Amino acid sequence: MVIPTAGESAILLWLSSMEAGPAVIGALLITSPAISLPSIAVASRPMSVKVADLITAGVEAAGVVLGAFLCLLFR
Repeated sequence: MVIPTAGESAILLWLSSMEAGPAVIGALLITSPAISLPSIAVASRPMSVKVADLITAGVEAAGVVLGAFLCLLFR
């Protein structure tokens, strides 16, 4: 899935209007601009696939951690 630059704002506003929790919105705010299939494909060419996978896993983990933090913060 590819979200154009600044396209995240409209999606996050829509999710907010549909009463999505802050964890969902925060996790998507972190991970959406950083991870897309084309960006991973482009990044894996000059680097090894393992490095691209580690970067992807790190960004996803940061999104999960931020989502959990926001769940605790907005209880």
